[in-house]
Amino acid sequence: YPQITASTLKKISALEDECLAYADRIVVPSGVIRDNLTRRGVPSHHITVVHNGCELNEGHPRPETAPPKYMLYFGAVQAWQGIDVLLRALDRIRDISDLHLVICCSVKPRRARIYQKLAQRLGIDERVTWLFQLSKEELAPWVSNAYLTVAPLVECPRNLDQGCCPLKIIESMGAAVPVIASDL
Repeated sequence: YPQITASTLKKISALEDECLAYADRIVVPSGVIRDNLTRRGVPSHHITVVHNGCELNEGHPRPETAPPKYMLYFGAVQAWQGIDVLLRALDRIRDISDLHLVICCSVKPRRARIYQKLAQRLGIDERVTWLFQLSKEELAPWVSNAYLTVAPLVECPRNLDQGCCPLKIIESMGAAVPVIASDL
């Protein structure tokens, strides 16, 4: 958290330590978080790892507006998600001209403007479709009909310290769709 002062981080850490000391049981979604907590002094027998999961997505009719062949990013629009990396990668594979990118953002359109401008600067905006705030039911057909999905997560404290096991990867596998993901 580079924008937060050291004194504020120290206060937050002290509050976390107090909560951890009083907890009888702590449930976490990854081994990375479990290991970080044990390094902070939490007894390992107080920690239970319950990995993320998903319901199977057994297929849906293809969305009417879907490009014939598309890769799909779905989720948050945060710097740690690597959407800028994804857009630059799309620019590098211009020779695969029939492959489009569909980005299903969980946020309002204004939060994606910086990435839309990047796509314009790279000259790939014609190959990118932006969809915003889809419900789970609206998103499912996009996932199950994708050529592949992407999780271009970047190396940063958020992904390395908290652990990386995004639901988008598990949900893609639950729809039998191949995933290209960062090696985190």
